[in-house]
Amino acid sequence: KNHPSVIIWSLGNEAGDGTNFAACYRWVKQRDPSRPVHYERAGLGPNTDIFCPMYAGVEYIEKYGQEKQDRPLILCEYSHAMGNSNGNLQDYWDVIKKYDQLQGGSIWDWVDQGLLETDQNGVAYYAYGGDYGPEDVPGDGNFCINGLVSPDRTPHPALTEVKKVYQYVDFEMVDPLKGKYHIINNYDFIDLAGFRILWQVRSEGKTLVSGLIDDVGLEAGKSKTVTLDYADLHMKPDREYFLHFSAITKNSNGLIPAEYEVATAQFEIPNYEPPVKINTPALPALEAVELENEIVVIGRDFEIRFDTVTGYLTSWSADEKQMLEAPLSPNFWRAPTDNDFGNGMDKRCKVWKDAAMHKTLVSSNFEVMSASKVRFQTTYYLNEVYAYLHIYYQINGRGEITVSEKLELTDPPEPDVEVFTPSKEGFGKAMDFDAIPTMLEMNDPGPVMLPEFTIEVLIYPTKLEGKNAIWDNHDWAANRLHYEFRDGELYFFLGGNEPEAFIYPFNENNWYLVSVAYSQFEQKLNFYVNGEFIQSIAYEDPKPLDISGVSYLGGYQQGERLFNGKMDEFRLWNTMRSSEEIARNRSASPESNDPALILYFDFEKQHGDTTQANVGSGMQLMMMDLRTIRPEIPRFGVYFTLPGDYENLAWFGRGPHENYCDRFTSAFVDLYESTVSEQYFPYIRPQENGYKTDVRWLKLTDESGNGILFDGLPQLSFSALHNSIGDLDQGNKHNYQHTNDIAPKEEIYVAIDMKQMGVGGDNSWGAKPHPQYLIPAGDYSFKFRMRPIRQNTPDPFEYHLWDNE
Repeated sequence: KNHPSVIIWSLGNEAGDGTNFAACYRWVKQRDPSRPVHYERAGLGPNTDIFCPMYAGVEYIEKYGQEKQDRPLILCEYSHAMGNSNGNLQDYWDVIKKYDQLQGGSIWDWVDQGLLETDQNGVAYYAYGGDYGPEDVPGDGNFCINGLVSPDRTPHPALTEVKKVYQYVDFEMVDPLKGKYHIINNYDFIDLAGFRILWQVRSEGKTLVSGLIDDVGLEAGKSKTVTLDYADLHMKPDREYFLHFSAITKNSNGLIPAEYEVATAQFEIPNYEPPVKINTPALPALEAVELENEIVVIGRDFEIRFDTVTGYLTSWSADEKQMLEAPLSPNFWRAPTDNDFGNGMDKRCKVWKDAAMHKTLVSSNFEVMSASKVRFQTTYYLNEVYAYLHIYYQINGRGEITVSEKLELTDPPEPDVEVFTPSKEGFGKAMDFDAIPTMLEMNDPGPVMLPEFTIEVLIYPTKLEGKNAIWDNHDWAANRLHYEFRDGELYFFLGGNEPEAFIYPFNENNWYLVSVAYSQFEQKLNFYVNGEFIQSIAYEDPKPLDISGVSYLGGYQQGERLFNGKMDEFRLWNTMRSSEEIARNRSASPESNDPALILYFDFEKQHGDTTQANVGSGMQLMMMDLRTIRPEIPRFGVYFTLPGDYENLAWFGRGPHENYCDRFTSAFVDLYESTVSEQYFPYIRPQENGYKTDVRWLKLTDESGNGILFDGLPQLSFSALHNSIGDLDQGNKHNYQHTNDIAPKEEIYVAIDMKQMGVGGDNSWGAKPHPQYLIPAGDYSFKFRMRPIRQNTPDPFEYHLWDNE
């Protein structure tokens, strides 16, 4: 308070720190409107020795590393560890290790900052910030629950990934069939004399040969090639073989004890070839009975039932024991993670959740293929995503069921409504965004920087709750413009994330001509409604407007923030127009020969899906029917419920801890044995968890060894928990639950998937999983097999290769 001005200093990058700056700016101005406020960023001053961006993406740091720099880059915060997170950490470090100018970063953060409480039933749980304070005081929900360990320091599954990615001893394949590998010492100051390297070749859960390198003799920053002696190992072509490395301390050193594993690696030895033919026992005969609404398949010691009205597999019994507690049904949904809520997946992708719930059965067909094989086929139409889903069940005489699932997208029906409807009297036609899910894409006008401008648009909002975009540039960087309603208030974003809300009582179902006039030179912005001046906003750090690149009207990117209502008369001048000029055009179209008018659309020049600009050579708006732009699919697979006594779990795939397609570097392929109860991780705010990827087979059995074997054809991913997706699904971002809200059920909820999208982790307030870890909407097919197993069933490594096709 004793300084003549306030300096807000940020470590953030330009795209991410604007919100923090704006919050601080408003805080200062509310207390002293006359106080000057300045803004500085780390790394931009001449005396800064280290560049410390915050939450910069992989592409950003790689570009920095590729160019010669005066300063190294350290990510002061990155890989936001909120809930089930820290995806694509290996991708970051593949780039960091590639360039000397990149020196790592600090994950935000270490511990979930929760406080121990006890509920009314005496159950302990950890509360978070949003649980405290008066009701009329805003809170930030569970945002401080963002650590790699729980409040009691229980490691999150992601911490194992961090340890693996951060290890200083690395291994690389050279010629695996000849046993040649590189060992790399990435320590800066110590050699590897204090470590021994254990290696072993494993197959089907067993160690076949192993060895020890007791004296690596490798100085800091050096590497060497070693030859491992497994040449005499007879490898069968239809088996998988993996080499495991483990670097172990010889002696204790500070907090690190002796015989502690500090680095690991796994490599698949490229020996596997799919078997050409596998001899299997003859298939027993089976019987099929068609009832009024049911197909019953009966074989030796088993019975399977299909409901022809729903298309579901409703019953599957073996040895007179029912193996299904609930029918097998298609599934595209996961319980949203904190990162999902942050990037709006719960709303954007909800159509896939609804698609599985509201599907329409188109047909169900039954076919007898032979005396020992039958097939039941169902076809659904998924109304929300305009797609067909085909599920095929092939059953053989051993009671084995091969499930094939196929998704096929189709074109949506032609709209039976008018998209271009009457505008305000005197203005012809307007774009009606309520007709069908629609937004407009404006093509790239090229490099256009406007230190002064005036934007006008004629709008008729029909719903003001939520976020309703008017104009959005293609990104949120500085110099970009974003213009949208937020729960009835009209916000204007110029220069990244610095928002200004206009004070005006907008109502639904009314026409408004909204005008915004801005000058970088005068450092202010004037706001008008229907030609009348409403307010002026001063800018301490004014920026010119950059309208280059693709922009969107009535939405943002992939159909988010859709405008509710009608829109017309989009006008852009390259000057700050006066109040008199703005008042003159409040009830009439502007003169097209006005030299300051550089862009003008009125929806009268409409050709199909394209609107040509009245002013602005070559500029046009392309109508995007968002029904054809489906969001990414959270997962693709099936879901069902098993009896609770199938508690024992074994799988051959990645493990033993939870892993996802963008977080599996530390999860090696091997044979693991556990229980269903041990798969659940109690994230402080409940969410998706317990997943396993790259699984060849899994089995769930009771104490007697009876149960079900699931084979991937060729691989699958799965989760098996004592809670359903619905139990863990918070529904919306503001439904903050806790661990005491989740009580394990007796039954077992199983998801068998082709894939689930990654968990992401670049940040928790907008970043999606990286594109290579998403499941873009498209045509997919997936196949797996379910087999009843008993005490005398052959070894799963043999049994899962049996063919029933």
